[in-house]
Amino acid sequence: ARLAAYHVPAPGGEPPAAGELRAALGRTLPGHMVPAAFVALDAMPLSTSGKLDRRALPAPRFDADRPEREATAPRTGTERELARIWAEVLGARAVGVDDNFFELGGDSILSIQIVSRARRAGLALTSRDVFLHQTVAELAAAVTPRDAPDVTHQGPADVAGPAPLTPIQHWFF
Repeated sequence: ARLAAYHVPAPGGEPPAAGELRAALGRTLPGHMVPAAFVALDAMPLSTSGKLDRRALPAPRFDADRPEREATAPRTGTERELARIWAEVLGARAVGVDDNFFELGGDSILSIQIVSRARRAGLALTSRDVFLHQTVAELAAAVTPRDAPDVTHQGPADVAGPAPLTPIQHWFF
C-alpha cells in the first residue's frame, strides 16, 4: 500500500505539477507522509448519498510524475544490493544511487521491508538509517556489512543443562 493524493484544481486553473505539490507538502509534512502519487480530477466522484465514492476513483500511477532521467548505476556491491532491494520493494524498474526513497513512493512500512531484506543479504541497518540516509548512495555509505547468517543449520541445536526461570515463571510457580 502506498499513499496517493487526489485533488481538484481551482475552477479555471491549471492543476499544479506533482513536483510542486510534493515540494509544498514536504515543507510541512515529514518525508514519509508526502504522497507517492498525485491524481488531478475534474471533480471528486460522489455516491448518490453525496459521499465520496472511493471505488470510482481512478487507480494512481506511481511512476507517472517521475521525470524521465538516467539513473546513476550503483558502483559498489553494497549499492548494487541496496538498489536491487529497493527496486523489489518499491516496484520500480530501476533504482539509481541518487534516487530518494520517499520520492520513489517509500514509507515507514516499506522501510521495514527494506531493513528486513537488507539484513537477510548481510547488511546491518535499521529503519532509522533509511529515514536519515534517503538515497542508496547515502545508505550504502552508512551501513556496515555483517557476516551472512548461517543458513545451513537445519534444526534447533541440542541444548543441555539447567536453565533459570524467568521472572514471570517465578511469579507463576
